[in-house]
Amino acid sequence: MGKGQARSREYNIIAMKSVAIIGAGFSGTMAAIHLRSQKEFDCRILMFDAAQPQGRGVAYGVDSTAFLLNVPAESMGAFPDKPRHFIEWMESKTLPYSGSDFVPRKIYGDYLQEMLASLALSRGGFEQRTVSVDNLEIISSGWNVISSDGLVTNVDAVVIATGYPRQSFSFLNPHLEQSYLGLEGCENIAIIGSGLTAVDVFEQTKKLRYNGNYTIISRSGKFPYVHTEYEVGTGELSTLIGIEASEISLRKVLSNIRKDILQFGTDRVLHDLRPYTVSLWQGFSMAEKKQFFRRLESVWNRIRHRMPQSSANTIAELAAANRLNIIRANFKRCEQKYESGYRISYQVKEEIREIEVDKAFDCRGPDSSPRSNSLVRILLEQGVIEISELQRGIKSTAKGRASREDLPPLYVIGPLRREELLETTAVRELREQVYSVCLALGAELLSNSK
Repeated sequence: MGKGQARSREYNIIAMKSVAIIGAGFSGTMAAIHLRSQKEFDCRILMFDAAQPQGRGVAYGVDSTAFLLNVPAESMGAFPDKPRHFIEWMESKTLPYSGSDFVPRKIYGDYLQEMLASLALSRGGFEQRTVSVDNLEIISSGWNVISSDGLVTNVDAVVIATGYPRQSFSFLNPHLEQSYLGLEGCENIAIIGSGLTAVDVFEQTKKLRYNGNYTIISRSGKFPYVHTEYEVGTGELSTLIGIEASEISLRKVLSNIRKDILQFGTDRVLHDLRPYTVSLWQGFSMAEKKQFFRRLESVWNRIRHRMPQSSANTIAELAAANRLNIIRANFKRCEQKYESGYRISYQVKEEIREIEVDKAFDCRGPDSSPRSNSLVRILLEQGVIEISELQRGIKSTAKGRASREDLPPLYVIGPLRREELLETTAVRELREQVYSVCLALGAELLSNSK
């Protein structure tokens, strides 16, 4: 090799930009794919996530086929411009599902993991590291990424796509196979929480032919709404008419939504409102947003994050057979008894009560506070990023840039933008958000290289 060739190759390595993606779930996987697909420039991507295998994330990293997606497959294409991409992938695998089916989350995890594996094999410049990131340090050329293995890696930009932090389970993890060992000998099990994770337990125990009783302990005592199989009523939604007339106060919007749900059904209302949700949210005053988080968030989550009709049928069958006891109470603690089983304490009004069960599943979900993410907490303390006004997310621009203008590019995707966007956890919103962030980051890196 001549000296001229050596210099040219060295120049290309120096000129190539590098991006660290922290998190390897849906958002991190799609960020890597979109960044690598940009034709304007080439970049080196390093993906950091201690979980294995990468690509599945918390939501789709389950082994059992009993845990279902909570939306039909036709809404789960990973690319904004290819809504049928997931369906076409299943067809290529001859999997027996249609667009209207609620597919096992495990299969969706296979879909994401295969795309990430294809990216890793396609060409150089992509590296996966199965370690967590402990800190980020600002340097003149970008960031030092300090990982848990003690290595320090210099990159030009960072994308934080960690989602909610992984839950630290105080008792049985409902998504681990070993949590269900010995289920055939159980007569009573308890589920703490009544959201979609509780629905997962119902489906898994049904698959394992559990014949005992269930006790649900939950503040609301209510399960998620149900996806309906048909739409009710015709005509335009009152909420959309109100938007056109600039009637966007929280009180008026809620009134119209209630009216629309009664006339048209939940699925039709949420489907038609989906393109307007972010703009509606951003039109509310800070006082209205605060009121929403304080008084209405749990109700909205039950409506937005619905369960399949098949899961609702399972719950209804258990109730009809008197196998389901729902306790509306504040959970206090769960202790594993020395000999066997679990002792659960909960509070009803001012009274503390206890029950004993054979198994207890922790379905409360992770801490959604931004400060519960250790890396985010450190960056907040360093002043690299700022907490949003209501402490529900991180301040960022409309394009997702979270670091100060005088600092190297640091972008965020997902729940960390919750206070700004409200809807930032479902695939339909995330796929648009990831694409937008990658375009903005690519443009900034390209501009910085000139």
